[in-house]
Amino acid sequence: MLTSIWAWLIAPEQWSGTRGIPNRVVEHLGYSALALGIGAAIAVPLGLWVGHSGRAQWIVTATNAARAIPSLGLLFAVAMFVGPRISSDLAYVIPSLVVLVLLAIPPLVSGAYAGVRAVDPAVRDAAYGMGMRPREVLWQVEVPCALPLVLSGARAATLQVIATATIAAAVSLGGLGRYLIDGLAVRDYPQMAGGAVVVASLALAADLGWGLLTRYAVSPGLTGRSRPIRAGEATTRQGCWTPQSPGERVAGSPHRKRADMTTIRPFVATTGAVLAMGLALSACGASSDPTKSAGPGAGTTGSGGSGGAVTKVVVGAADFSESQVLAEVYAQALSAKGISASTRPNIGSREVYLKAVEDGSVDMVPEYTGSLLSYLDKAATAKASEEVYAALSKALPAGLTVLAKSNAEDKNSIVVTKETAAAWSLKEIGDLVAHQDELVIAAPPEFQNREQGLMGLKAQYALIPKDFRPLKGKAVVDALLGGQAKAANIFSTDPAITVNGFVTLADPKLLFGSDNVVPLVRKDKANEVVTTTLNAVSAKLDTPTLTDLVKQVDVDKKDAKVVAKEWLAKVGLG
Repeated sequence: MLTSIWAWLIAPEQWSGTRGIPNRVVEHLGYSALALGIGAAIAVPLGLWVGHSGRAQWIVTATNAARAIPSLGLLFAVAMFVGPRISSDLAYVIPSLVVLVLLAIPPLVSGAYAGVRAVDPAVRDAAYGMGMRPREVLWQVEVPCALPLVLSGARAATLQVIATATIAAAVSLGGLGRYLIDGLAVRDYPQMAGGAVVVASLALAADLGWGLLTRYAVSPGLTGRSRPIRAGEATTRQGCWTPQSPGERVAGSPHRKRADMTTIRPFVATTGAVLAMGLALSACGASSDPTKSAGPGAGTTGSGGSGGAVTKVVVGAADFSESQVLAEVYAQALSAKGISASTRPNIGSREVYLKAVEDGSVDMVPEYTGSLLSYLDKAATAKASEEVYAALSKALPAGLTVLAKSNAEDKNSIVVTKETAAAWSLKEIGDLVAHQDELVIAAPPEFQNREQGLMGLKAQYALIPKDFRPLKGKAVVDALLGGQAKAANIFSTDPAITVNGFVTLADPKLLFGSDNVVPLVRKDKANEVVTTTLNAVSAKLDTPTLTDLVKQVDVDKKDAKVVAKEWLAKVGLG
C-alpha cells in the first residue's frame, strides 16, 4: 500500500495540468483563505467586543455549540437550497463557503474573547487611570495583550478549515478533495491516501507558518520568550495577564506556559488527525471493500459450473437506476426457474463491481459490450455490434463469461441544451472544439479517466474542455439545466434527454461505439438453467423496452422490483 501511495505521489501526471497537485493546492488554499477571511471579519470583532464589554457572552457559547453541526449534512442542505436558485458556479461555491465560514468562526470568536478577558484587571485599570477612553483601552491595551490568543484561535481555525475544505469536492468544486471524492468513486485507494497525505502536509505547513508568525509578530513579553522573571523583579515587570505568585513565576513564566500550550495543542491535534487518517485509509485499502463478504463465492451455494447445479446466485448492479432494474429482471427471471436469486444494488462504478464479480462477492452483473471492451482493452478498435461482442468474449478475465447479448443498446452520449446547440451551432461532438476554451463538461467522476470519456474525446476529437465537473445522477442534469456545465455525459436511454429537450450530439468517429446490454456471469454459475433463462431475457429486450423500464423508475418513481416483475409477467418470463 505504501509503495502504491508513493508511486501515485511521484507520478509526473500528478504534478502538471489542471488536475495536478500544484493546481489543486492553489484551489484548496483559495477556498480556505476566502473562508478564513470572511470568518475573521465576522468573528474577531465580535469576540473582541464581547470580551471587552462583558455583554452577550451567550454568543461565545452559541458559536462553540455550532461546532456540533455536521459539515457534510449542512453542505448538502445549503446546496439543495441554493442550487435551484442560482444558475452559475456560485451554486457550488456558496454552500462550501457557508460551511467553511461557520467552521472557522468558533475558534476565532473564542480566541479573541479569551484573549481580552485574560488581560490583568490591574493593567486595564491603569490604562483607565491614565485617562484612556474605552475604545483606546481596547485597541491600545487589550488587543495587543490578547494577540497571542487571537492568533492561537486563527491557527486552530486554519487547521480545521484546510482539513475540511476537502468537502468542496462533494459539490463538484476543485481542491485536494477531488483526489478523495474521485478516488472513492472508483475505489482507487492509493489516490485517496495520496490526496490525504497532501492535505495533511498542507495543514502541517500552515500550522508551522502560524507558529512562526506568532513567534515573530508578538512581543516576547507576551509569549514568555524573554528571560524568566526573578522573584525580586515580580513587582517591576508586570505583564498583561493576571499575575501568579512569585514562586510560580520563578519556576516558569505564566506567559511561557500559555504560549507553550497554544503552540503544542494545534500541532498535536493535527498530527493525531493525520495518523488517524492514515490508519483509516490503510484499513480501507486492506480489507474494507464494501462488495466483499467472507471470501470467493460467499453467499452462493451449489457446485456450479456449466453442467452443475446452481441453487443460489447474487446479481450485482452499478450505482444507476438502469443497472438496478436490469439486475432485478435477471434475479426475478432466475427465481421463476427455481434458483434462489438476490440483488446487491449500488455497488459502485465498473472499477468496483468487476472486482466483486471476480472475487465472488456477486455472481453476475448487467453489462454493456462496448464500454466493457473499452475498459478491458484500451487498444480495442471494434465498433460494429457483432465485432464488439466477439472481441469482448476474448478480452474477459479468466473465470468470467458473457451470455447472449440483447438488442437493447444504451451507450454514453454527449448532450447539450437546445439553447447551447443553437448558440454554438452544434450538431456533432467535434463542433465543441471551437468552444473548448469555455466548455465545461459534467459527467460521473470515472468519465475523466476512461477511454470512453475525456481521454477518448481528446484522442478522437482533439477536444480538451476548460473544466470538468464530476457529478452523478440527477446532479449532472441539474448542472446542465442550471448553466454550471455546457455539455454532459448522459446515457442514451436516460429519459432526462427527452423530458428536458436536450440535444444529443452525433458521434461520427464512433467513440462510444456499440453498447448492447449483456449479462456478465461467473463461469462457475453459468450452467444450463442460468444460461437459458438469461438468454431468453436478452431475446425479449430491445432499446425502446429498456428506455421505458428506466422511465418508469426515474420519472414515474416506481420501484425497480415492481417494474421488473410487471415486465417479466408481460413477456411470459415471470
